Formats: sequence, structure tokens, C-alpha cells
Amino acid sequence: MNPAWVTIVAVTLAVGVYSGCCLWRRRAVGWEELMVYAINVVGAVTGVYMFVDSFALTELKPQNAIFSAITGICMVIIFGQKSLGAIAGLFRKEIEPK
Repeated sequence: MNPAWVTIVAVTLAVGVYSGCCLWRRRAVGWEELMVYAINVVGAVTGVYMFVDSFALTELKPQNAIFSAITGICMVIIFGQKSLGAIAGLFRKEIEPK
């Protein structure tokens, strides 16, 4: 599969889910939030491809393969956590102090 196609499809689906959750919670979809969310999804998908492609580098440049795998894992964790946190933030109830 072409990484660009997978990234485009993943971002389209993720932005659709985010927008759907905003509409379901009767909340306006903010341009800034949506762009940050989309960039986080791109980062997570890129991290997956960096990790997977690092196995092809093991024969040519093993040191680069190791760092590519480490960077890919870190990108998936960091950007994935931010993406899931944005979705979870839509479902948090705001409590007003008394």
C-alpha cells in the first residue's frame, strides 16, 4: 500500500469521526482544533510507516534502522495519545463550581 494513500484515508476518516463527535455533543467544530487533530493523526500514521520501513533498512544501515524504529514508536505513542485525548476531551463534562 502507498503510504500517502493510507495517510489521506486515515486523516479523512479521523476528521470525519472527530466532526461527528462534535456534532453529536452539539459542539461547534473549531478550525484550530480540527487542524491540530489532523496533524496529530498524520504524525501517528507516519510513525507507523517509519517503524515498518525500518525493517527494510536493517541490511543496508542497521544503525539508521534502529533509530528509525525508535522514532516511529515514539511518534505513534505521542501523536496517538494526543489524538485519542482530543476525542476523549469531547466527551468530558464541564463541571461548574458552586
